[in-house]
Formats: sequence, C-alpha cells, structure tokens
Amino acid sequence: MENLPEFYVDTTDHYPDILKGENCAGRRFNRTDETIQTYRRRFVGLHKKAHIRNRADQPMTNIEVVESVAVRSRALAKNTQMQYRAATFQAIRDGFDYDLMSYEQAQYLAELFDWRLSQVDVETPKPKPTLTSAGRSHYIHPDEMETIESLLDHHRSVDRAIKVVNRFGERTGLRLSEWFTSKVSGSSLIVNCAKFSPENGKGLAQTRCLELAPGCSDSEIEELHSSLEWLQQHVKIVGKGNFGGQMRKRFREIADKASPCRRLTIRTYRDQFRSNMIAAGFDRYSIAAAMGHSSADSQWSYGNRRQGRKNVGLPTPDSKLVALVKTGANTTAAAKYRAKQKEIDAKMAALDEKYPKDGSDGSESGQHHTHEPTLTPFD
Repeated sequence: MENLPEFYVDTTDHYPDILKGENCAGRRFNRTDETIQTYRRRFVGLHKKAHIRNRADQPMTNIEVVESVAVRSRALAKNTQMQYRAATFQAIRDGFDYDLMSYEQAQYLAELFDWRLSQVDVETPKPKPTLTSAGRSHYIHPDEMETIESLLDHHRSVDRAIKVVNRFGERTGLRLSEWFTSKVSGSSLIVNCAKFSPENGKGLAQTRCLELAPGCSDSEIEELHSSLEWLQQHVKIVGKGNFGGQMRKRFREIADKASPCRRLTIRTYRDQFRSNMIAAGFDRYSIAAAMGHSSADSQWSYGNRRQGRKNVGLPTPDSKLVALVKTGANTTAAAKYRAKQKEIDAKMAALDEKYPKDGSDGSESGQHHTHEPTLTPFD
C-alpha cells in the first residue's frame, strides 16, 4: 500500500463492489486524476500518523493500518471520516492494481474499515484540544494578570517563562516563538520576526527594533534582558517546540483558574498590546510595524480597542520600518470613504449657506423660498 508510482491512475472497472460505491472516494466513480493524487498524498500522512500513534518498531501490516485509521476517524466529523475513508480506499485500489493484494484481500480491507468505523460502542480516542483562535479572549485585565502571577510556581522553568510573558507581553506584543529568539541591546528590543518570509511576502522584516525607553525603566529593561537570556539558554537544552507546547498547556491550566469564564491564551497578550497602542494614540502604521505586520490591514483581528490601557510603558517602533508598512486594501477603502465624506460635508455646508434654516436665501431682497431645494450632495 506504499511506495507506489506517484502518477499511476487506473481506469479499469474490476474492483470489488465496495470500492466502486458512490462515496468510495468522496465522489462518484469518475474521479479525476487530481482527486486521486490528492487522496494518495493524504494516505501517506495517515500511514505515518498510524505508525506514530501505535509506536510500531516494525512496519505495520495492511490490516493494522486500516484499523488504526478507521478507529481514529471515529472521533472526527462526518466529512472528515469520508475523507479518511476515501484516501484509504484509494490506497487499497492501488495495492490491488499492483498485485500487492488479492481481490478477496482488497474486499476484506474495505469491509474492515467500514466495520471499524461503525463500532460506536467501542471507546474512541478523544480528539486533541483545538489550537484555533475560536472563542479566544482578545483582552486581559490587570487583576487577571496579578492572579496568574500569584498562581505561578517560580521554581518551575515553564512557570518562570510564563512570568516573563505575563509581565512584558502586553508591552511588547511578541509571538510565543519570538520570545525564544529576541534580545535586548541597550534600551532596544531586537525581535526576530517568526513569520517573515521574503518568498510569500509575510512579515515586515526579518528583525524589528522596539525602543523600550522611556516607557520602561532601567530596572525593567535589565529584568527583560536577563529573562530573555535565561529563556534562550533553557530553550537550547529542551527544544523550542517542546518548551512552547509546555508553556501553552501550563498557561491554559493557570488561566482556567484565574478566569474560568473567559478563554485566555498566550496570544491574548498580543491582542492587549494592540489595544494599548490604540489607546496611547499610535497610528495603524506604527502599530503594524511594532507587531511585525507588512500591511496596515493585518492587525484588525487583534485586540479590543475599548480595553486599551495608556500608561503601561509601550515601546516605540523604528521609523524606518513604519515607512515600509503597506497601506492595504481596507485602509485604502477607508481613506477613500473619508475623502468622499469630506466632499459630501462640503456640499452640505454650501447648501446650508445657500438655503439657511430661517428661509432666507442670503440676498438683499430678503425673499423666502417656498419649496425644498432639489440639489443633493451627490449631484
């Protein structure tokens, strides 16, 4: 079922009936070559995942792979189950075409998948917690931050790292992975942008500079400097991805106690950072540069402008980076709307001057108009 030619497509009609059904590949039997290739690529990932989940030291048999994929798909949505089924059935068809299994074996594997999928009374693995931002809170209160710090065990390395984020997150707006690569130089914070990519245009620059003074005191800058040095040394030992996952998991445990009614995440500090910058009077270009966005429109999904706090010691972004921020389609549309609104206001002012509310037209004769003017601001 593996190591098959990448572009092999079989067009004959000699499969078992279960492999020729209406939903055998998510659509009817006249599947396109592109669809078949998609299912083949998907099954490669399913096969690897099955091997990892079962911690198999030896290659798994076809039956073990099919059972593992079917059992795993029981805990997923109906549409996802059909996609898993389609990818698995395509692998069975390929195995049959290349004489890796007999007609009866192919039919048995397909029926085994459907039988395993239908066993709702058997305990199914629980899906992993979602990592999406759905339902995530976009602001964090100072009292919640105090409660979080009080719940931290400062003898644990992961809690010590969370303390750094809790103290400086709303003032720097760093992504989680950026905490592991940033450094303090003098009174400036040098941030390595986690999403910078010159190929697809993501990110403003590979590094961005945030001037911490005078918003942060010398003691705060020194604390941030020493904390980042310790954090980076620790990450070199335990691994960036592993430690980042530990921080997320531990923060969810603490945040559930600090604020049971709201879903706080480490990214919430980045949301609060944008809200604070809005409250402090920074324009959208400066905010985009401080957050590492290449467009002024990229920030609209962050923060809650009503929850911003002015006096938290915000940094100042590099003016050279601010000049590189693109306007963006939404910002351009907003500017056009404001320009149009000014034009309408000017025409309305001209109308008010020509037709005063007291009925006078402003002429010396003092005659009054007895009809409404037909001119509109859009004429």
